[in-house]
Amino acid sequence: MLTFCDGAKPVIVESLQSKKFMFSEIIPHIEKPWYYNFNNSGIFESGENNPLTKTFFDIGMKSFEDFTKRIARLKPKSLDKSKDVLKERQSLEKRVELLSNYLTKILNKVDEVKSLIKMVKNLKGDLNDSKNFKYKKKKITLEHIPIPDGQLTTMCKRCGVTCHEDCGCSNEHKYNCCSMNSNGYCNICANKCHWSVHINVPYIIKEKTIEVEEEFEDLKKKYTSSKSNLSVKTQMLQNFKIELISLNKECLDTQDLITEGINRLKEIALNKSVFATSEEYIEMLINGEKQEQNEGYQIRIEGLQMLLKQKRILREVYEKKNKKLDDISKFITDSLNEEYKLDDPKSDCSIF
Repeated sequence: MLTFCDGAKPVIVESLQSKKFMFSEIIPHIEKPWYYNFNNSGIFESGENNPLTKTFFDIGMKSFEDFTKRIARLKPKSLDKSKDVLKERQSLEKRVELLSNYLTKILNKVDEVKSLIKMVKNLKGDLNDSKNFKYKKKKITLEHIPIPDGQLTTMCKRCGVTCHEDCGCSNEHKYNCCSMNSNGYCNICANKCHWSVHINVPYIIKEKTIEVEEEFEDLKKKYTSSKSNLSVKTQMLQNFKIELISLNKECLDTQDLITEGINRLKEIALNKSVFATSEEYIEMLINGEKQEQNEGYQIRIEGLQMLLKQKRILREVYEKKNKKLDDISKFITDSLNEEYKLDDPKSDCSIF
């Protein structure tokens, strides 16, 4: 139903037929005429002193009549599948968003471990000198952001996260929330909890990064063992590297989950312009960080570039038809070993 016709061909028709617009693919499958004219002035203005108004009104009424006759000839179709697709899309979009936030969190953790490696390498003195030593680190806290009156939000009581920021379901009807699957379990929260442990709260839970001061002694206890024959410094550096390898593998796994979600969105979307490959998606994230330049964006860009490099290594492995997990793991580990070379344990630089 096209308005602003004024007795001529509507201007928007050319845009609808343009190959740049997805609707052009649908037009050939519609019985002609594929659009109907009417004009707002024929509905909302009095035609007593303007004969054109009655003409526009008659054109509109004829269009509505033809339109309703066509509808009457159509075979009824269930909208259940459309409803399911919309629900799945909302759930996938939220899941991709949360996974992207989680990926950012891992990348920030990678940067934290890198900073610890640099700090430990530069420390001088003996073991006793570190007892009163403190260092600063970034810590993620949860912030409760109030929402407007009347808005409903879905929070998982067990996981403590917001699963749906703008939900239309009351507590007793949370099984209808778009974050729930057909079995009544959440697709969003980490433990995939049942709908019954989800409630509406008057706030949205967001993560906030703050800087805190930590005791170096606590750090040593976490990354060293009294049973080891290696120096404290060497133990810490080696365990840092092991953690970095684990974090980077977690980055890859998370990125794969994001890619799966995006590819599924592509399958069910009318708009096919969503990113299909993980490498394209990482590049999109990098460009987004460069444009927004939020706090810590350079660190995240470095982490994303590292992830992109590893994804390309993986792609090379797959393209060579070598899908053994051991080989893939070796590729990742070797690249990380090269990037995070540690001090020689036999050298004199171990000061503890």
